[in-house]
Amino acid sequence: MLKNHYNTDIVIIGSGIAGLITALRCAQFASVLIITKDQLAESNTHYAQGGIAAALNKVDSPKKHFDDTMKAGCYHNHAKIVDILTKEGPNALQELLNTGLTFETINNTLDFTQEAAHSIPRVLHNKDQTGKTIITHLTKQIKKEKNITLLEDTAAFKLLTKNNTCYGCYAKQQNRIITISSTITCLSTGGIGQLFKHTSNPKIATGDGLFLGYEAGCSLIDLEFMQFHPTSFCLDKTLNSYFLISEAIRGAGAILINQNGDEFMKNHHPNHSLAPRDIVSRGIYNQLSQGNTVYLDCRNSHKNKESDFPAISNAIAKEKLTLRNDLIPITPTAHYMMGGLLTNEHSQTNVTNLYAIGEVACNGSHGANRLASNSLLEGLVFANRAAKQIQKDLSKTQSSPTPHNKAITSPQPASNTDKLDYIHNLLWSQCGIIRDKDSLNTSLKLINNLLQSETYSDTSYTKLYQHALLAKLIITASLHRSESLGSHFITPTLTDTSPEKSNPYWITQKKDNTPCYHDSFPSTSLSTSVISKSDEAIVSARSSRNKGETNCL
Repeated sequence: MLKNHYNTDIVIIGSGIAGLITALRCAQFASVLIITKDQLAESNTHYAQGGIAAALNKVDSPKKHFDDTMKAGCYHNHAKIVDILTKEGPNALQELLNTGLTFETINNTLDFTQEAAHSIPRVLHNKDQTGKTIITHLTKQIKKEKNITLLEDTAAFKLLTKNNTCYGCYAKQQNRIITISSTITCLSTGGIGQLFKHTSNPKIATGDGLFLGYEAGCSLIDLEFMQFHPTSFCLDKTLNSYFLISEAIRGAGAILINQNGDEFMKNHHPNHSLAPRDIVSRGIYNQLSQGNTVYLDCRNSHKNKESDFPAISNAIAKEKLTLRNDLIPITPTAHYMMGGLLTNEHSQTNVTNLYAIGEVACNGSHGANRLASNSLLEGLVFANRAAKQIQKDLSKTQSSPTPHNKAITSPQPASNTDKLDYIHNLLWSQCGIIRDKDSLNTSLKLINNLLQSETYSDTSYTKLYQHALLAKLIITASLHRSESLGSHFITPTLTDTSPEKSNPYWITQKKDNTPCYHDSFPSTSLSTSVISKSDEAIVSARSSRNKGETNCL
């Protein structure tokens, strides 16, 4: 029966691995409501091919996994968080295995595959459909839990907040507005790939959680770091539809070449086609910019191509291609946001009783470039941690009346889809794999002009406004990092006179505040005043400041 109002201990917005694990753990001690804007199984997790990385291999260790994660992230990671991720990952994954989840084995021993930037094979997988396998397993468990209520085809569009505390959300279900009152709210809405013209993300990945959190007062961090996956196969040029080709296939021996047969990645990195994702994407971008075509060449890799990579084989078969006999044309696409809502080691944001887990969040796990197959592990580990903290919060939190706004209306579809396309094309072309400050400044002005033409209030907004605002935040963060780092590659321009910042720093953004520099990964409880300073003053001040202080732009 459809209802206009729901009361629950915990509402979880999103149904990827982070949301479902949190729900299963919390259902042991509380009532849980999951809302998802599509079907339960539709999430970024569902499309994860490669696998999940954890130090379960006998020749592996959490320390080795830590080192690889930090190196791939250009040491921009939050080391404390990476330590938690790599140390708690094996046990967290073993717990899932104990519930009946299975991965590929050889002679009854887990089969670990090699992926880019990993020093040894450590990725557990189910052929090239690992995410689908995990989601199918978790979905079966979710449907058995009596303490979990599920609302599918239900889109959250505003968080209920008062005095920096979250009390639930408003959502749209079958053209009706429903109110969800909760003690704890968890955002696990996934990524933002659909904000870019070319992406391997599903249609649901529109940055909803980032927008909800930002409007509720959350701090956002590291939005300049968008990962572009090197190898996507175009399924339909008219629809801009892409199928991601896992780098596990390169781990199995496939290489990248151009139409002349040149293995061009040899010129970019000692690991050639298995270099970190940001480096491979730029290498491919460079080839495409020269008018070359780039191919994935699997012809001389291991023998069981079709059986080991059935999803990839089926996708390319639509164009009458095979892994065994043909070169596969590929291109980079927007894939994963390393930044997100600032969270701590318990997945808490700076808004009381509001949690964020998975790709929508940023606790520093991935630094400036995510290590392959760490995303599923992050969702698992920090969902477990969130659930433990939520149990503590529930025991000490007194329920209070939910603040309602009877005038609230659901977001309106963009009246002009051309403007949405304009935003997506702008982000791809000007804030994509290669950036420059002049183009970013021009893009920011264009986005600001677009925002001024859109009406927004606490009770009403359009999807066009949401996309434009998120684009502005991404471009703004990119402008404030004038040097290249990881996935943020920015070329110098003649008009760029800003000084280089030699020390590590992080950039946060918050509603109604100017962007802020931090000399170390900031705390969710960190409170700073907004001080306007020039870049020169900032660089000068860095040498005399103690680690942990902040400096606002």
